[in-house]
Amino acid sequence: MNKPFVLKSTSVIVMLMFSQLAMAKAVGSVTFAAGDVTIAHADKTVTKATKNAELNVGDAIETKRWPRAIKHDRRR
Repeated sequence: MNKPFVLKSTSVIVMLMFSQLAMAKAVGSVTFAAGDVTIAHADKTVTKATKNAELNVGDAIETKRWPRAIKHDRRR
């Protein structure tokens, strides 16, 4: 799961929180309202967030939608 920040039309709140992640290193964790987000933690555990999720700095976020490149690879 080394594809960090695969964000396709999730929500504007999540995008805004990513711009604040650089400043959140002093805080340690960010809580944000998420739609349907899978959080891959640094210790290889995966949590699924429906309403509120706690995001540690350095965690990767993947949404349910695949990027367009993977879709095109599947059609071949």
